[in-house]
Formats: sequence, C-alpha cells, structure tokens
Amino acid sequence: MSRNRTRPDWFLLSRALSRWGAHYIRRMAALAELASLPAAALGIYYVTATVVLTQTQTLSLVALVAILVLLANITGIIYAQRATARLREFLRAFPERSPEEAVWRETTSFPWRFARFAFINTSLVVVVPGVTLAYLLIGIRPSSLPYLLIGGLVATTWITIYYYVVWEWLLWPVRQVLLSRSPSFHQRYLAGAGIRTRLLVFYTALLVTTLVMTGTIAYQKSEQAMAPEANPALVLRSMQGHILVIGLVSLAIGVGFSLLLARLIANPLQQLVNTMAKVERGDLSRRGELISTDETGRLTVAFNQMVSQLQALQAGLEEQVARRTAELARRTAQLEAAATVARGPPKSATWTPS
Repeated sequence: MSRNRTRPDWFLLSRALSRWGAHYIRRMAALAELASLPAAALGIYYVTATVVLTQTQTLSLVALVAILVLLANITGIIYAQRATARLREFLRAFPERSPEEAVWRETTSFPWRFARFAFINTSLVVVVPGVTLAYLLIGIRPSSLPYLLIGGLVATTWITIYYYVVWEWLLWPVRQVLLSRSPSFHQRYLAGAGIRTRLLVFYTALLVTTLVMTGTIAYQKSEQAMAPEANPALVLRSMQGHILVIGLVSLAIGVGFSLLLARLIANPLQQLVNTMAKVERGDLSRRGELISTDETGRLTVAFNQMVSQLQALQAGLEEQVARRTAELARRTAQLEAAATVARGPPKSATWTPS
C-alpha cells in the first residue's frame, strides 16, 4: 500500500509499533494511564472548593485518591492486555500471519470498550471506596460526602472520554497494518462510534459537568457566606475565584477535545481528498489511511475497496490487451506464412545468350 503521511504523530506511533510489536498495547496503556491524572486532579480541586477541610484532611484525601488511582491504573493495564489478546497474537506473528475478522473487530471496538471499562473501573475502584474511606478514616462530615461523590463522577466522566479519544489515536498505526494485510472484511466489522455519538457525548458531558460544578460551588459558598461568623465578602471572592478556575478549565477542556475531535474528522477527509486527486491522475496504487473508525473510516474503507477493484480491472484489461495483441501477432505470422506458401517457390531466372 502506498503511503503519504506527514503528521509527526504518525511517525512516532508507527515507530513505537515497529519497535515494540506485541508489547505496543501494554506500554501505550501504561503511558495513557499516567496521562489520566489531570482528571483526578480536577475532582480533588472541586472537592477542596466545596468542602471545608483541614490541611491534614486535604493531604490525607490526596494520598488516598493517589493510591486508589494507582490501583485503577493497574487494573486498566491488565484489562488492556486481556481485551487485546487476539491483536497481540497477530502482532507477535506479523508479518507471516494474516489477521482474522475477530482481530479487526477487537481492534476497532477496543476504544469504546476500554472507555466503558474505565467508567466502571474508576467508579468502583476510586469513587465509591474513596468516598467511603474519606468518611471512615479521614473524618469528613456526612453532609460533605455528596460533594465528594460529585467530584468523583466529574473526574470519571472526563477520564472515560479521555480514554476513548486517546485509544482511537493510539491504535491508528495498528489499524493501518491490519488494513494493508486483509482489506476484504473491514467495512462490515468497523466497530467505532459515529461522529454524531461522539459530539453528543462530549458536549453533553462538558455542559453538564460545568453546570454541576459551578452550581454546587455557588450553592456551597452562599451557605458559607450566610453563616453567623462568616465574612461574606471573603467567601464571595473565593467563590468568584473558584468559578473562574472552573470556567477556564472547562474552556481548556472544550477547546482541547474540540481540536482532537476535529482532527479525527477533518484529517481523514483531507487525506482522502488528497488520495482521490492522486488516483484521478492515474496512480491506482494509492490508498486512504484509516485514521478514525467513524463514518470517515467507513468512507475510507469503501474508497480503498473501489480503488482496488479499479486496479484489478485495469490489470485485467491490460492482460487481455496483451493476450489479444500476442494472439493477433501469432495469426498475422500464420497468414504471412500461408501467403508465402500459396505463392510457391520463386522462379529461377534463365540466361539467354545474345
């Protein structure tokens, strides 16, 4: 398959895949787990903004969350290993072995399957135990536990979205390897989420989490401002600061994920347009890259299959032309030989003396 890739992330990922082989999934899972820590930090910040904690309680809560997040990361790496058993077996035997349909389904469905696992895993390993242990060991009041739960759910939501987007990106070179080895069944087993689903989930999560965080912070700070010994001006300034931080974080998340989603949609289409232009000029060896597994991915697979059929048709026509040309040359030679025989042997010239 002809390649025309200029994005630096492609070279980094493809080099890592060629160097690590079957270990690519496990090592990328470890890197992805480390990058999920900002979401946990967002949850902790929300808790400190809504719950009055002593310094000891804050440090204890941070240590507790760090331990639980570490356990969740370990279980995430284990799940990534087990959920990609067929894929790792194929990468271990590559390039001698061709992929099966199960390998393609496993690869294209892995991002949303891991995102679903991440939501359940984070809820059961981090959020529920964290709220329970915060009440039992750290001494947080029962009235503050709902804010801990909201902070955990906010962090869980963005961890889930993060994992889907990052695994869709990390598996890009793997999909290209599978696509180049056996393109026949890819259209039917392309199991990624659609563009509409992605946009709906992302922007709904952004809107809901922003409103919940700012609304609960405003409610909590209003209660604190109305306390008998409170300084309303100081509490309101604190509330303004927290809401400003939440707004900036939400803006950064919105812009960042919007850019990622735009790249997952616009880049495949732009690459496909460039490939179409090369095919139009007669280069039928060009193929589109399967950057995403949504509708653009289906369009890319269908385009590749169409170009493959055109290339096979062109090769067949060229073969027929060559065969018929050879047949015509053979018949021409036969006719020339028959004509020579029909004319008979050439008459010898006689000499007449003068």
